[in-house]
Amino acid sequence: MQGKYHVITLCGSTRFKKAFEEANKRLTLEGFIVISVGLYGHSGDREVWEQMDEGTLTRTKEMLDDMHKRKIDMADAIFVINVGGYIGASTASEIAYAVRTGKQVFYLETPADRICPVCGKYYFRERNAYEICPVCGWEDDPVQRREEDLAGGANHESLRDARKNWNDALS
Repeated sequence: MQGKYHVITLCGSTRFKKAFEEANKRLTLEGFIVISVGLYGHSGDREVWEQMDEGTLTRTKEMLDDMHKRKIDMADAIFVINVGGYIGASTASEIAYAVRTGKQVFYLETPADRICPVCGKYYFRERNAYEICPVCGWEDDPVQRREEDLAGGANHESLRDARKNWNDALS
């Protein structure tokens, strides 16, 4: 927080440049200090990338990824630009980093069936794809989502028990 204003960092694929710009404008008008990307690798700034050799390009992308994590460090929360539910590997790593460092995570689009059913702090990239939540370790098992008392699917404990254990650990 800076003065009376919360700070929020925008995360997501730069292919959604228009959504970044719209979110930046809306959140600013709602009273947030907004930190955004510096370059749009997938939907602009082509002249920057075209001039780089492969080695320089790789180092630059690594630098930009690291800089974005530092932008997350400066923020109270992140706002994920996930148009159509899309979250790529880089954005997923930013979400996991934000959660690990205690930041709130908000989404442009949040289908309930993609939120981790145990901790509620991670957004799975695909529905029912057996992805593992980096926050609580729950493997997204569609059978265990339907049958909350079933133990021994992708996870050793049932969904109901995993939720209880997670909540007990937090108290």
